[in-house]
Amino acid sequence: MAGITGKDEVLSAYARKLETLDAPKGRSLTQDAIRRLKRNKASVVAIFLVIVIVAAAFIGPYFLTRGYAEVDWTAIRKPPILPRAIISAPTRTAATCWPVCCKAPR
Repeated sequence: MAGITGKDEVLSAYARKLETLDAPKGRSLTQDAIRRLKRNKASVVAIFLVIVIVAAAFIGPYFLTRGYAEVDWTAIRKPPILPRAIISAPTRTAATCWPVCCKAPR
């Protein structure tokens, strides 16, 4: 009864045809992830920033003027030196900002 409709011959011919064909080359998960990562601009910028920070962490110690164990005895009692703009800028706290920014509605 299986050969009455002729579907067996069609399916067998299709199976033989599929055996001779080469399988399509797909992408691996890694290739797909790298392609998606390259298209995302924010992730590329973030990776670049991480690389810069890691490079600065490794290269930075070569620019030190003193060693880690060396103490600068002349700078012990001196306050930190900050730029004049930072010292003279008024600080905004919740107490000083509240009356200016958040006036009660009338």
